[in-house]
Amino acid sequence: MLHFISQKLTIGMRARDLIVLQALLDGRDDIINYVSEVLYNNYNVDLSEYGRINLINIMTNRFGVQVAQKTFEDSEFIEFSNGKYGISQIFKQALEDNNFKEQVQELVTYGFKQFNERYKDNIYGNTPFALYEKYTYEQVCLLLEWPQNEVPLNIGGYKFHKETKTYPVFINYHKADDIQDTIKYEDRFENPGLLKAISKNKRTFTSDDVQTAFNADALGVAMHLFVRKNKDDEESKEFYYLGPIHSTGQENAKEISMANGTAAVELEYVLEVPVRDDIYDYIVNG
Repeated sequence: MLHFISQKLTIGMRARDLIVLQALLDGRDDIINYVSEVLYNNYNVDLSEYGRINLINIMTNRFGVQVAQKTFEDSEFIEFSNGKYGISQIFKQALEDNNFKEQVQELVTYGFKQFNERYKDNIYGNTPFALYEKYTYEQVCLLLEWPQNEVPLNIGGYKFHKETKTYPVFINYHKADDIQDTIKYEDRFENPGLLKAISKNKRTFTSDDVQTAFNADALGVAMHLFVRKNKDDEESKEFYYLGPIHSTGQENAKEISMANGTAAVELEYVLEVPVRDDIYDYIVNG
């Protein structure tokens, strides 16, 4: 449980998970409704139905992929009983050990400190992300309120989540040398405010994911850009959040053929916030 809390929650990227733990430590009941009230009253956040499911899944160890669920199989902090969510029996029993309870409290206090110092005042607009902070695939899935984490292989550069209307785009800016020959066209910044990005293979203008990108603004779909320098550097599991992006439409895109002959689409995106100079220089220049 301590491993789960310290690895997943004390980074402080969002307050709600910490509010749940603090409420449990304080002996509160009807946890999800309580957290919903606190978020609304103290943080001006309206917890959606997807947000509730996401929060319940993370606090019952149903959010992670199967391997992670097995690793943290005892990390169920809440359970459903008598029509509401309250403290789980396993967590309640664990808290009878005062030493354990003190350690949980220390982690929660530290998590709130992280949230207040790093994230609270830096969250961009209506997004759940702070500009230029770094996020893993799992953290992005969590913050976008997806019901479950996705294996990176299933995301494959980007993924449209229909229910939450979110569409994160992940870019490895510098490709590995051993795949250079098979990728003729690459994702690239034209300038700090304009990005050319390549779709997945076997895509044309009529492909669903491409059409969704073209029409994201009209459809109310939130597209978010995450970029890392390359897959092999020391921060390989983390991407810089560079803000919301907006397709400039089909008229500025083109259907292309990769070096191996596979069809793809090169899309053009305007960044809502041009990339900060130092981050831009770091990503773009070798």
